[in-house]
Amino acid sequence: MGKEAQLLRPKVNVSSYIHFLLNYRNKFKEQQPNTFLGFKEFSRKCSEKWKSISKHEKAKYEALAKLDKARYQEEMMNYPGRRRRRRRKRDPLAPRRPPSSFLLFCQEHYPHLKRENPNWSVVQVAKATGKMWASTSSNEKQPYEQRAAFLRAKYQEDLKEYHKQCKARKGSKGLAKKYRQETCLPSMSVEEHARLCTDKAGFHEHKTQANAHLLNGDRPGTTDFYNTVKVLATHGNADLIAPSAPRLMRPFSDLATS
Repeated sequence: MGKEAQLLRPKVNVSSYIHFLLNYRNKFKEQQPNTFLGFKEFSRKCSEKWKSISKHEKAKYEALAKLDKARYQEEMMNYPGRRRRRRRKRDPLAPRRPPSSFLLFCQEHYPHLKRENPNWSVVQVAKATGKMWASTSSNEKQPYEQRAAFLRAKYQEDLKEYHKQCKARKGSKGLAKKYRQETCLPSMSVEEHARLCTDKAGFHEHKTQANAHLLNGDRPGTTDFYNTVKVLATHGNADLIAPSAPRLMRPFSDLATS
């Protein structure tokens, strides 16, 4: 993001308390211009004043905060430098994080609450479950906590095994690449290709090797094969090429003249 985009970025909205603090600071400067207060002392005074004001006075600052939030959201919608964060894709082979004791409790009681209150939303059911969990005694919570501890230990073991498999997969990819590089057909001159492919059997063998390298993603072997085809087309040995030429190959006349 450039400097211009940063300068144009909308100012972040602030809370009702910050609106009160800014107003209180301006009034304090007007009433006591010669008095200096440190940051810590001034913050303490603001906090005490905020606690002492009535709900009616606080409502004014809360309204300012809502307006400020609406302003910020509207400006961000039109902000050109806005970027959405890309969510990192989860590896399907990775083990899932274990649920907490509270989540295990929710999973057990959710169907019962939903059955008794079919019109409740997910949020309402979650609030009711939270109240039930808060009122549950320590002895009643113990089975859920033990189950959660067991699942955490299992998750750690699965995670170690998953990391080992990831390292093994990376190692196997590296070995496969090294093998392809070591076994790749050596680069040959045009004359050497012509000598190797003087008969149909030699041409077919060379083509089979080149196609194997093409499947493995090794370009040098494939290039050697195309060079051979070009030589044969130039010297008029089209009878060796035609029966086995790959579908992606250019016309022989183009090869001969290029």
